[in-house]
Amino acid sequence: MLLDPETHDRAVALVSHAPHLVASLVAARLLGGDESAVRLAGQDLRDVTRTADANPERWARILTANAGPVADQLDDWAAEAQAMARELRDAARSGDTDGPVRLRETLRFGVAGRARIREPHTPSS
Repeated sequence: MLLDPETHDRAVALVSHAPHLVASLVAARLLGGDESAVRLAGQDLRDVTRTADANPERWARILTANAGPVADQLDDWAAEAQAMARELRDAARSGDTDGPVRLRETLRFGVAGRARIREPHTPSS
């Protein structure tokens, strides 16, 4: 796939570099968790944090070399996470057990976004 450098940097920030850093953030949070909580970890958490088990020095260089686009992705995710936290707190206060509209929408978008990822070695349409 041929891409100009700027498009490439934005693309890898979206599909590789920022997700790697987010996986590391999730995994790092486990260090502060009680042992009983960590023992509850299942396959979902192992899947989400799999890429965090990589060479930290190498990834620090990769992330720093692509700092702007990675930071842009993190800013977007942080804004979405903060909005989701507000909605969850509002739902808890109001007794909403169905979940806020945005939460359900985000979960649906997650399913749709995941479906866009092709299996390895699958030719594009």
